[in-house]
Amino acid sequence: MHNDLILSTIPGLVKKNKFLPVNALVGKNWSGTDTKELYEQNLKTKPVDWYYRNNQVRYTFNKDGYRTDEFKKIDWANSVVVFGCSNAFGVGIDDADTTPAQLSRLINKPVINMGVGGSSMMFNFHNSSILRSNYPTPLAVVQLWPDYSRIAYYEKRNIISHGNWNQDEEDNYWHHWIKDDSHSKVHALFASKISKILWEDTAYCEFSFFTETAKLLDCGYLENVDEARDIMHHGPKTHAITAQRIANMINL
Repeated sequence: MHNDLILSTIPGLVKKNKFLPVNALVGKNWSGTDTKELYEQNLKTKPVDWYYRNNQVRYTFNKDGYRTDEFKKIDWANSVVVFGCSNAFGVGIDDADTTPAQLSRLINKPVINMGVGGSSMMFNFHNSSILRSNYPTPLAVVQLWPDYSRIAYYEKRNIISHGNWNQDEEDNYWHHWIKDDSHSKVHALFASKISKILWEDTAYCEFSFFTETAKLLDCGYLENVDEARDIMHHGPKTHAITAQRIANMINL
């Protein structure tokens, strides 16, 4: 968690209408699963014309750990805001190749990347409510919903994102959350329903990179057509297609 947020509690930040803190380690050239070690391993097995053999990935963050401008400098009323997980954030791809960056070039307007790696529908819905209550209404809001089974567990000074990546941990909260699949489905459906109500006065659309989530919410599914540098996330072409689909939906 970033230094200026360490002394604040999560409930305190919410009361102050602050966006939820980002726990992930971030850096200029590596982030999340996109590590230097993994890259060096991939260099040994990838073909000589592998795109990332000769092209770098740049990560630029604001002081709160989000891959966007400083919040105080953003003209929210004239921007489009995109929420989501690591796919919206753009793990393994350059700043210029993310969905928000490519969407910005398509519509010639600022697009704010609020994607957070490993985040859940709950996390992104909660962040969007902070936007609604504390900032000017943006031109459009986009939810790129994560896997509906994920869950955010709020501790006093920390947020733990639970999903299938830490399912082997003893007494994992995620196991209780998905014990009956209907439980996580109902929460996901309400997050989607309330999100639509929240943004009923502005352009709004929702998609998902996850098949079952898209099916549950009856929203657009975003199929992966290429790979990011970490070979775990979607590549630039997938993000270009996603940006075009969003542009068609919000029609700005």
